Amino acid sequence: ARPSLYAVMVGVSDYKGEKLDLKYAAKDAGDMANAVSISAKKLLNSDGKEHVFIYDLTTNEKRYRLPEKNSIKKTFDEISAKATANDILLIFFAGHGVMAGEQKQFYFLTADASDATSTEEVTEVGISPAELTEWMKPQNIKAQKRILIFDACNSGQAIRDIVKVGNEGQGYIAARNDEQSRQIKAIDKLNEQSGFFILSASASNQNAYEMGR
Repeated sequence: ARPSLYAVMVGVSDYKGEKLDLKYAAKDAGDMANAVSISAKKLLNSDGKEHVFIYDLTTNEKRYRLPEKNSIKKTFDEISAKATANDILLIFFAGHGVMAGEQKQFYFLTADASDATSTEEVTEVGISPAELTEWMKPQNIKAQKRILIFDACNSGQAIRDIVKVGNEGQGYIAARNDEQSRQIKAIDKLNEQSGFFILSASASNQNAYEMGR
């Protein structure tokens, strides 16, 4: 059967308050959504049926819904009711990424966050790799090909925080104290065993900058 593509494009430029606001995150997610839609439809819709489903969760005016944590989770729930094992799941996050908690875990800040958000509140307004892995696990979303892209500060840590889920090869643990070579092997094994590919804009504890050009 011809596969379908489910693309969740999350871009947060407008946070609560003004200090956290970004210039291009929402635009980047929207531009990425348009580019993916155009190219994927040429590839997948050649049988005259619709196989490309784009979920625009940005702070742009024209959007599917706001990129709040509950809205993002709701979108994953909707996809779980539709996606089959033959399908493709693409997730793009653009916005702020922070390190929080005793274990210094990565969190992507949703539109619920503000400059007043405390360290303790990050878990309520941010999405951790552990949560994301739970939302994506095979029991929830059956699509076996997954692409996860983080355009955020500290997003390299997300790769190291990915949690192994079940026995179906949907994750592979890369411990924080692993040597670099072991981390690379872990990521390679993740790709080969599960069709799960991750791209991050920065390493752990590294900023990802906005550039107008």
